[in-house]
Amino acid sequence: MAVLAVFMPVLMLGIVLALGRYEEWMLPSVKNAGTIGNVGTIKNAGTIGNVGTIANAAGPEEADAVRRVL
Repeated sequence: MAVLAVFMPVLMLGIVLALGRYEEWMLPSVKNAGTIGNVGTIKNAGTIGNVGTIANAAGPEEADAVRRVL
C-alpha cells in the first residue's frame, strides 16, 4: 500500500506533465500563429482594448499604468 501511495501521485504528475508537453507541441508557436480575428498577427497585434501593445504590456502593473494614461 505504501508503494502504491507513492507511485500513484508520481504517475499522475507524469501524465499531467506529458499532456502539457503534448499541448505545446500541437499548438502553433506564437511567431507562426497567423491572424486572430481582426486583430492582425499576434506578433504585430497593436493595441488590445486599452492595455497598449502586447509587446509593451510586460505585466499587470504596467498594464494598469497604461490604462490610467489612456
